Amino acid sequence: MAETPSPPPSPYAPGIISEERTPPRPAGRAVVFLLATFLITLVTSAPFWWGWAMNSWVVTSYGRGMRDWAVSITTAAGALTLLWAYLSDRIPVWGTRREGYLLLCGLTSSITWLALALLGPNDIAWVAAVVLVSVVTSVSRVAITGALAEIGQRRAATGRLSAANVGLARLALLVASPLASVFMAAPLAVSAGIAAGLSLALVLAVMTLSDDGTRSQDPHPAAAVTIPTFLRSRTFWSSAIVLALAGLGSVPWQNIAPRIAKFWGSPAYLNLASLDYGPAAVAAIVYLFVCRRVPLRKVLRFALLAQGIALFFFKGSLESGDQGALAIGALVLAVCDGFVSVATFDLVLRAAPRGREAFGAILLGGVGSIFQTLKSIGGRSLGESVGVAALLAAATSIAAAIAVFLLPRPLVETRDGEHAPA
Repeated sequence: MAETPSPPPSPYAPGIISEERTPPRPAGRAVVFLLATFLITLVTSAPFWWGWAMNSWVVTSYGRGMRDWAVSITTAAGALTLLWAYLSDRIPVWGTRREGYLLLCGLTSSITWLALALLGPNDIAWVAAVVLVSVVTSVSRVAITGALAEIGQRRAATGRLSAANVGLARLALLVASPLASVFMAAPLAVSAGIAAGLSLALVLAVMTLSDDGTRSQDPHPAAAVTIPTFLRSRTFWSSAIVLALAGLGSVPWQNIAPRIAKFWGSPAYLNLASLDYGPAAVAAIVYLFVCRRVPLRKVLRFALLAQGIALFFFKGSLESGDQGALAIGALVLAVCDGFVSVATFDLVLRAAPRGREAFGAILLGGVGSIFQTLKSIGGRSLGESVGVAALLAAATSIAAAIAVFLLPRPLVETRDGEHAPA
């Protein structure tokens, strides 16, 4: 019997038409981006460069005006985060919208640190390093957030990925905190060389772990949800309301630190970072187990209500002057704040639109950060009225818990491991 000839390939298949672009490869292993979270947070923390350079060479040579100017550069780089997110969603690098950007950031960071280690306290090298490290930090944050949203939605694992991301970031800061005095006393070449090595480790991790064998391809970004459609959606505005209120109810530790120091003394003030980072890491570990058993709607409501109650208790412990009550109040407040951080990041990852994951997640995450900054500024303006600030934060936390009812049920009614119904 004669064999049936196979049909000719479709002229519309990717690669047949030379002008047609191949869709970008989807984000692969989540471990790549979680490892990047730890390494980048550690490399960009104060012990490696900011404390020594800003308080030593820059201030000595040019005065504090130069330091303020350098800080403004980093702020400007962060203000362009939405632009990096838009580019990450639309323009692949080395065939992917996530790993390619992370690999580019690691290479740029390692070269920058090596140049700074070799050139030493050179003004041009220092300004270039400030700019490049700020941009690398912003772009890598975009790539990590977009990838976690993309992977989390595909695998119904946004809760576990948000907990791992927040926990590893806090762990990196907790590790960096005791190293501050060591690196600030060490030569710049030592800290810059270590930072270059860690950046190179990120490059190697991306190159060796990024391919998870997934050959399926996501839709081309041109076919994804458009940004105007996302901004008009209920998912966006309801999530923005909850995140704004949660940001106002967050804990500005830099504002309450002097008040705690009055009761505990200066050692407590110096260890305040550990008081914040440690409990937040513990809260992230707890969230890993909770998110698989309880829908996000209930988790969010519980976390925000618990934070409001903890703020009331903390206000009373501050006014009582009892050191034991103050210690318990600060610890409970730090745990609740960390739990809210993970839960709201889980919401951000879920709400990001398909094909525009980085832009949507960065935009929604920025809502909470903006209102948290406003809360911090308002807390400083209140001066000694810490009780009033805690009272207002408690009220906004409870309001955020009520606003959870505005969120679409398909968005928050499932738990980790369950896909939303079509």
